[in-house]
Amino acid sequence: MSTNIAVLGAANIAFNRFMPALKTIEQFNYVGVASNTPTKADAFQQNYGGKLFSSYDEVINSPEVDAVYIPLPPSLHYIWAKKALLNNKHVFLEKPSVLEETHAIELVDIARERGLALVENYMFEYHAQLSTIKMLIESGDIGELRFINSHFCFPFRGAEDFRYTKSMGGGALFDCGGYPIKLLSLLMNNDIKVEHARLNLDERFGVDSNGIVSLSDSNDVLGQAYFGMDDVYKCSLEVVGSKGRIVSNRIFTAPADMDVAIEVVANNQTTQHVVKDAQFNNILDNFCSAIHQPEVRQEGYSGLLKQAHLISQIK
Repeated sequence: MSTNIAVLGAANIAFNRFMPALKTIEQFNYVGVASNTPTKADAFQQNYGGKLFSSYDEVINSPEVDAVYIPLPPSLHYIWAKKALLNNKHVFLEKPSVLEETHAIELVDIARERGLALVENYMFEYHAQLSTIKMLIESGDIGELRFINSHFCFPFRGAEDFRYTKSMGGGALFDCGGYPIKLLSLLMNNDIKVEHARLNLDERFGVDSNGIVSLSDSNDVLGQAYFGMDDVYKCSLEVVGSKGRIVSNRIFTAPADMDVAIEVVANNQTTQHVVKDAQFNNILDNFCSAIHQPEVRQEGYSGLLKQAHLISQIK
């Protein structure tokens, strides 16, 4: 049985990434989009068909819609995700899921009570390079895990971008910061804790423009994440062990057609593992599984809550 899904907000990521990926998932049926920008809504319909809903509320209240994708600015995630869940819609929520940990707890409680999927879109978690890196760590080739270092930063995107507006949930921590922090939490133990954090304020916009976070776990593994949104582009991971290291220079944003090289330096030798994967397709497959399988839903809840807790500690 297919799941009817609609989009709340004709954001660029919805148009350029979500919709092409959605077309590959047979279990989903695209219903339509609601947008406050008519030109964007028209472009959606011209390219992907579907219905033009008059408002977000019309989507939420539609008996035709089973699930929603919410790529709105972060400050709007909580209110619309809550409305959707209370109207018994499964929710695929763009990152960051929410701006307050208490809101994450509330959304998960509603979803759990109603048996609904609630998945946060950190799609890199479902790229084959991450499973490959985990396999390489577990193989013991680089020895005991010591240190994980990850960077995600990009050039200034313009003052009109929501990332530079505090009232819209802007700031580097919520945006690019979430990626390396999420990555470290996936590679370190579950008892990960924040040792140090610093955010630098951009006084032009009143939001943090860059920051650094140090983490640790009970195995004495150390982690460091740097993030910035007025920097040279960098999207990297280095895993350091007692006998070697693993490096990827496109850990978060690899397109589906890109060959990603994972370099392993160990035993005085350098080897490469090349992987290619469609991470947006994969996370939509996971969302589909969460709709139908309680254990997958629980994984979605746990991941969202863990991320919200870490971000809350850092703030």
